[in-house]
Amino acid sequence: MTRVSFERPGAAPFEADLGRVIAEGGGGVVQEAAWAEDASKKFIVKRARAGREALLDYERRTCEQLEHPSIIRYLGVATPEGLGPLLAFEALDQLSKHWGEDRYAHEATDPDLSSLAMSIVTLVTVKSRSFKNG
Repeated sequence: MTRVSFERPGAAPFEADLGRVIAEGGGGVVQEAAWAEDASKKFIVKRARAGREALLDYERRTCEQLEHPSIIRYLGVATPEGLGPLLAFEALDQLSKHWGEDRYAHEATDPDLSSLAMSIVTLVTVKSRSFKNG
């Protein structure tokens, strides 16, 4: 497991352990993570593929300005060497329920889990773009 430090303007930094990849797309990778001080608290991390970092940076800047109950909560950014920027988002209860008790029983290729994970990051991206465009 890789430990990284996340930060967000106006919030205390926190450390987390990156977990397994749960979805992959053309623009990036989504993986689970857990708070270092309490491994039972899970969240989602989005990482851009090489050449797609500008879009992820735009998403970060947008998310840092947004706080709304209809948008998944942005937790912060980490920039570990060798991985590029990582964006952290809260995990939805639905995602936790899908995993059930054995969170590692599903493979990264599970279409339901991959689809749900990509829906999470798509929602944030769509909301951030609609915010910019009015």
